[in-house]
Amino acid sequence: MSAEPFKLGAGDAERYWRLRQMMLMDTPWAFASDPESDNARDSSSFISRLSEPYNEILAIAADSGELVASAGVVRRPRKKIWHRADIWGVYVHPEHRRRGLGFAVVKAAVYEALGWPEVDSVCLSLSERSDARGVYERVGFRQWGYEPDCLRLDGETYDEIHMVYRAGAE
Repeated sequence: MSAEPFKLGAGDAERYWRLRQMMLMDTPWAFASDPESDNARDSSSFISRLSEPYNEILAIAADSGELVASAGVVRRPRKKIWHRADIWGVYVHPEHRRRGLGFAVVKAAVYEALGWPEVDSVCLSLSERSDARGVYERVGFRQWGYEPDCLRLDGETYDEIHMVYRAGAE
């Protein structure tokens, strides 16, 4: 397996959808979406998403061809926030964790975003319960906020940590 992230295209929609379903079931507390109400309930929805400008999913595949790590990055088409991008959907398959794949896809997503005209900061949020905070800090993200009771699942509440990467602040 190569730990080199690559951009997904329309032909990758089905295998990304399989990874997406796994992430929503494996760590439901880490994502606002769930398999039943996800805005991408089937693979075809990713084809249109990936054709939009400033909307990429970077991934790593196992030797089998199945995706084992991913990170999305998007720039919202609004003038007042045109200088920033958001990372979403970061996930590493449980059998492939602790191998630097999360770091690789997040770093690739940051570089992608900073290559877009005028982007100088990248934001993300993560569950306080997540083990990934150290990965984000190694990439260069710093906490800027904390949101209590952000998600509720089966009667349990989950807080979120908000982080930002600023170009040149490493």
